[in-house]
Amino acid sequence: FVEQLVKRVTDKPVVRIPHAIDVKILRPYSRTEFALPDDRFLFLFNFDFYSFADRKNPWATIEAFRRAFPISEDRVGLVIKCHNGERHIEKFKLLQELAEQDSRITILDRLLSREEMYGLQSVCDAYVSLHRSEGFGLGMAECMALGKPVIGTGYSGNLEFMDSENSCLVNYTLIPVKPGQFIYYEPGWMWADPDVDHAAKYMVRLFEDPDYRQRISTRAAADMAARHNHQIVGKIIKDRLDHLNKR
Repeated sequence: FVEQLVKRVTDKPVVRIPHAIDVKILRPYSRTEFALPDDRFLFLFNFDFYSFADRKNPWATIEAFRRAFPISEDRVGLVIKCHNGERHIEKFKLLQELAEQDSRITILDRLLSREEMYGLQSVCDAYVSLHRSEGFGLGMAECMALGKPVIGTGYSGNLEFMDSENSCLVNYTLIPVKPGQFIYYEPGWMWADPDVDHAAKYMVRLFEDPDYRQRISTRAAADMAARHNHQIVGKIIKDRLDHLNKR
């Protein structure tokens, strides 16, 4: 995706170098360590408020979850892991207010180490990102590498590693970016508005269909291991450097 954008504005060679994903969990983690229930199918989303909440779009994930599961369905839960909420009080309060409407939703607003974040990902059952745009989508990639089923907006950088065979790509329409929603703004900028009903259907299917869940999870882990390991990425870099040195 980024490669195609850069090619539009230059006649110089553009070589795509994949992002290496190496998820190593040093010990088993439990849900108790994160104060999460053991008896629910847990969906996870994580973001940093400094990465622009309107872009990360956590409210859409909450809305999709609530459309997917009536309040009487207590075998599911949603975890929103965030950071720097205290520095973006207005938007954090909005997130809290939405979560308070449904006791199955947990907000974790705290800093975790890289290893602890992997641990949190490992104890959840699926990952959901209804982003409006992504440079890459590290949370989605890491969970796929862990063999977790991932639901994500079918737009922007995550299409580097997500497709209809290894993940659940959500339909979207393009809408204008509004002033103040991102660090930069120019009239005419567009980003995705994910289809919340489509995402909700994927949530239900992942919860109810273990065969489907296992199929895309297995494919996700295999694809990430084959295309985004350090050896593959290192070879691409070496080959490119060798080519440049011969010129």
